[in-house]
Amino acid sequence: MVEFEEAKQLANNSIARSLRDIDEDNQQCIDTMKSCADDLKMWLTMKQGLIRQPVLALPILHDHDIYCQRLVNPKALCVTCPYQQQHGDCHVTGSNHLALVSARDQYLIATMDYYNDEIYDCEIDQKAMKVTNNYIERHVGKYRRRRIKIMAQLEKAKTEHQWSQHKQRLLLNMVQSVPLNDIHCYFCALNSEGDCYKCSYAKHHGYCGDHGSDYNKIKEARTILTWAIKGYYPEKKTAIASLPYFEDLDWWN
Repeated sequence: MVEFEEAKQLANNSIARSLRDIDEDNQQCIDTMKSCADDLKMWLTMKQGLIRQPVLALPILHDHDIYCQRLVNPKALCVTCPYQQQHGDCHVTGSNHLALVSARDQYLIATMDYYNDEIYDCEIDQKAMKVTNNYIERHVGKYRRRRIKIMAQLEKAKTEHQWSQHKQRLLLNMVQSVPLNDIHCYFCALNSEGDCYKCSYAKHHGYCGDHGSDYNKIKEARTILTWAIKGYYPEKKTAIASLPYFEDLDWWN
């Protein structure tokens, strides 16, 4: 067994590398969105990146985990892992870990339809674009600053229990950092009257508030992902069967 402090440092270093990558990718998307004010196709592609990247980069691999780092040979010694005893074998269907991986993958599938290279034949409203970019940049920056504080708490953790609680908060932070509110939408900024029937995005993707629209699918997927993260480290093993999986949703079948 690797000592706690060494395992913690190894896991934290791996997580920090993932966070640096996502911060760089997010900033690149934001910078591109601010510089392509006359190119809606590029703007939507970058926005889609912001919606996908934080979840794609979730630190849920074995090198991001203190329990795995404490085992010299994780695959061979999983049976001795205290996390497995509470949350199930991470390699077996029904475990909290595989539920999280599945929810992540389903979210990423849902976000693929956020933008499908459709063409919008409309003049760009520079003011609406600037306002939307500002809201997005503030939102992403707010959660980035919170992640820095959570990383500091991961460094200070004295037990696996404390570390896991902070890790769970970090995962929730990354999912919440996705800019999905109406103030983060250029088309909503154009529609000051709130008349969604005039929305050009809705013509391609359905009205966002309607069940089965592409936006609603993403929102539902994010909710399920949030529940799966909350099952990552509860006081006792989550009853996985109680989580609403995608096969239980009408639009997924």
